[in-house]
Amino acid sequence: MNKFKILLFISLVLTLLIAACSAVEESAGQDIYTPKNETAELSVGEPEVASAPAGPSAVMSEISGDVAFRLNKATAFDSPMDGSELFLNAQVQTGSDGRVRLDFADGTLVRVTPNSLFTLTEIEERNDGLFKRLSLGAGQMWIVLNGGSLEVETASGVASVRGSYLMVTFDPDTGNIRITCLEGTCALKVNGEEVVLGAGEKAEFTGSGIEAGLMSQEDIQAWLDSTPEAELVLHLVPAAVGDRVWEDLNGNGLQDEDEPGLPGVTVSLVDLEGEAVATTQTDGDGQYLFTDVPAGEYSLEFFLENTLFTVQDAGEDDGLDSDVDRDGKTGVFALENAGYLTGYDAGMVYPGHAGWCPLTGLPTDADLLQNRPIFISISKFPAWATRPAVLAAAPVVFETLIDEGQTRLQALYYCGYPQTVAGVEAQGGGQFDISGVRSGRVFYAELAQLFGAGLIFGGADAKVYQTIAPYQCGVVDNVAVPNNPGGLGMDVESLQNVAESCKHRLGNPDLNVWQFGAAPSGGQAAANFLMDYNYLNQTRWIYDAKAGGYVRYENDPAEPKQFTLSTDKLTGEAIVRQNVILLETPHEVLNSSGTIINFDLTDERGYAYLLRDGMMHKACWSAVFDDYPTESNRYRPFLLYDCDTKEPVNFAYGSTWVNVVDASFWFESDGEYLVAKQPFLGYAP
Repeated sequence: MNKFKILLFISLVLTLLIAACSAVEESAGQDIYTPKNETAELSVGEPEVASAPAGPSAVMSEISGDVAFRLNKATAFDSPMDGSELFLNAQVQTGSDGRVRLDFADGTLVRVTPNSLFTLTEIEERNDGLFKRLSLGAGQMWIVLNGGSLEVETASGVASVRGSYLMVTFDPDTGNIRITCLEGTCALKVNGEEVVLGAGEKAEFTGSGIEAGLMSQEDIQAWLDSTPEAELVLHLVPAAVGDRVWEDLNGNGLQDEDEPGLPGVTVSLVDLEGEAVATTQTDGDGQYLFTDVPAGEYSLEFFLENTLFTVQDAGEDDGLDSDVDRDGKTGVFALENAGYLTGYDAGMVYPGHAGWCPLTGLPTDADLLQNRPIFISISKFPAWATRPAVLAAAPVVFETLIDEGQTRLQALYYCGYPQTVAGVEAQGGGQFDISGVRSGRVFYAELAQLFGAGLIFGGADAKVYQTIAPYQCGVVDNVAVPNNPGGLGMDVESLQNVAESCKHRLGNPDLNVWQFGAAPSGGQAAANFLMDYNYLNQTRWIYDAKAGGYVRYENDPAEPKQFTLSTDKLTGEAIVRQNVILLETPHEVLNSSGTIINFDLTDERGYAYLLRDGMMHKACWSAVFDDYPTESNRYRPFLLYDCDTKEPVNFAYGSTWVNVVDASFWFESDGEYLVAKQPFLGYAP
């Protein structure tokens, strides 16, 4: 081979080698995508692309309001669309109006409410189906499990669900967890403690332990409002009704903190036919419960021997009041086919020793009904002499004329007695609870006979004393305070002792006359009423529904046009009466100075005017035996009745103030008040 050929061969070889090296260098500068599936056919040199998340997922829908999601905690939040998928470690956050639904491949769905944050921390196929774990950082979710199982993990504990409907709420600030189990089996596990729930049950962890119970009807409604699918399983959720029976120690109709539950009270669930379909008794805390109750309309009846019930529907909080009438019965209520109906509480008074007070229609201690009714003569006018005490506790107070437009009060005590109040000073310079006890009047004999009552008064004119002495039951003490007409008095303990010691002296009173109940029909508006005895002695009665009756205001003789709230000096309570009555009967002045006035109430009839519930009703009154005979054949309280039908007129439940007026009185109106004017009666010859 000549030199030329050799050089040409060498040149060609070098060229090929250089080209080969250049190809290797270019190839070495490229990334080659190697799929996990090694059987895939990709050309050498094809560039790699970013791999998408893989594995089981949840699909988002029903997106509304402020909703954001991200693939994992290392990525930024973005706005999802219906159809966006959530894979393992994805996170969703909702704002104050944000809502979103998740659908898993096995048919399970989760609805997330506003102000929630969760992470999909586990999702995998297991032998029993798809397992899902959600880490709830805050907020609420409603779960309908249609396959596999699901757990909701929080910083405080774990809620789990199998084949059921579960709601979970978590508050990261308090660590509280609350779950409701509409159907199936649910569980809540906190600090090693686990509570398993069935259909219609709930549980809550508030830091000290898990408390479980029945779902309320409010809980059921929340499910229906948030999860339309709940309608499909409501028939599987048992219905229940229950609440609490308590002893109302102060008789205010409300469950106060120191008032105990009453055990052993019989409670019956009654259908519309009046038949008891179930009966139970309250437990040691006064709780009762009926479970597995078919849907329908029912009422409840409560019973405990020799026990009565407190006032119904007192106050504005239905969760604290008593929901039964004086017979221990609730109204009819509808029980749906799901949920625990609460709110039917019963307040009882004087358990084992209760009776009805015939002068108020309200419960009282039956033992006190054995005592003698007692009238105390109390100063009323002039106002600067004394402010009446112990009136708030008197079920009945009479106000009567004594002379020249002055009046005297006769407070009747029965069914209960005044109680001293800590921090309220007594009258009489600290000497007595009850001061301002005044002299007797001749007509006191009439009051004593009507009510079978004993009298307490501070002396009397000699002729007057002869008439009223047979009814005197007690004496009062004297405090030597010059020019103090309120110097006579007694304490409340002495009052009750007198009532007890005098109970056998005058025979048994027959007091079951007055009727209590619904107001008569018709009537005249009388929310503001003024009783005018004279310019210096006027009383306003203003109806106040919140106070429960007519509130009393009296004028100041030093400034007659100024009225102030009347309060009981012993207790500081406002004077409130459910009934204010004007009882019309002829008066007779017996002496020339006009200080001895008499009137008849026994064996008499006349007109009466009943103010109750802001209305005035004209009626008739009678103390004539033939009008309403009784077995005892004794005098008894006057009866109010309809002048036409002769049927009794109902008092409002509660206390009564009776103004005894002469037939010469009249009504007028000053534009704001209905006014009753009692003129001066003059003097005897």
